[in-house]
Amino acid sequence: MVEVEIGVIQQPKAGNKVNGDSYRIIKTGSHMVVTVADGLGSGTMAQHASMLAVDIVERNLQQLSVAILPVLNDSLRDTRGAAVAIADIDLETLQLNYFSVGNIQGLIWGSKKTLLISTPGIIGRNYSQPVYQTSHQLKSTDAFILYTDGLTFNDCTDCHNGERRFTAQNLADYLVVQFKEKNDDLVLLTFTFC
Repeated sequence: MVEVEIGVIQQPKAGNKVNGDSYRIIKTGSHMVVTVADGLGSGTMAQHASMLAVDIVERNLQQLSVAILPVLNDSLRDTRGAAVAIADIDLETLQLNYFSVGNIQGLIWGSKKTLLISTPGIIGRNYSQPVYQTSHQLKSTDAFILYTDGLTFNDCTDCHNGERRFTAQNLADYLVVQFKEKNDDLVLLTFTFC
């Protein structure tokens, strides 16, 4: 089984005491399930929506496909709603299954950069159908990055070129220093494999 190194940055919007963006990483058997949720807006109501989303995913791990979206959508109707991304990584094969609704960005970074598809919308409000679930074969030299819209990030030739340049946490620290331009909540997760 592949070892995973994880880097985490979680910051509330300036002036707020709580972050409206949440994440949860669950290891179950040979799989690692990663959920990132960005509650609409910021503050305690956004935090409530994003925490509820990651809780619901954790309670429904047997439904790790786009089939979970109606459950999430119904559960978040009485909240502001949230953007949600779910990644399931098989730690034996490095197979990544991914889907996202809203403004959370997924990125595989190795010898080339692959932006992962996100469907427009807000869970708990409205989202486009169909939502696409994609599969990707990760390499041990890849970095997998998930981030909410508190980071504005397009390219970074110094970060990763298919060779390990940073630890996962150093990569996360570097990205937030270089690319956090907006005053917004932020969750940034970086994963490296060995």
